[in-house]
Amino acid sequence: MHSCLRLANMNYYLRPSFDARIEGPVSLDDINDRLAEGTLDLSHLATPDLGESFKRVQGLPRHDWKPLRHTPEVKGYVSPIADSKMRSLGRAFLFVTAIFLISLAITYIGSSIFLGGF
Repeated sequence: MHSCLRLANMNYYLRPSFDARIEGPVSLDDINDRLAEGTLDLSHLATPDLGESFKRVQGLPRHDWKPLRHTPEVKGYVSPIADSKMRSLGRAFLFVTAIFLISLAITYIGSSIFLGGF
């Protein structure tokens, strides 16, 4: 139970991209409120406030910054595995749609030639 309380009161440092200015620390409640208002995006990068100096936070490597959508405590959380699967499904859907449209175009052109048009 103690860890749940700690997560609820967790603060994060935020930045829109790795090279952007760092904001924070920002409370989890503020992050969720700003997401609901639309003033913050799930693609913003976040790293937990572990009590380190701001200078140390500025020097954190890229792998310590995760998109908000991959932060379990944030509303709108999507596990990295599910996110990857959804992107793969999206690419597969686009591929199948493209093949369908191409075959439809080939069928139309073929029928136009066969029927004496074109």
